[in-house]
Amino acid sequence: MTELKVYNFMGIRKIAVVFSAIMLLVSIASLSINGLVLGLDFSGGTR
Repeated sequence: MTELKVYNFMGIRKIAVVFSAIMLLVSIASLSINGLVLGLDFSGGTR
């Protein structure tokens, strides 16, 4: 019989919240600076 591994997800919740907030701010900044660049999938049929 194998031993069950216990992962402490709630122990790193503060780190996960900070990481998520940073990634959200980076993505909002990137969208505001570069704008939304549509790729070939969305713009190829209208050109």
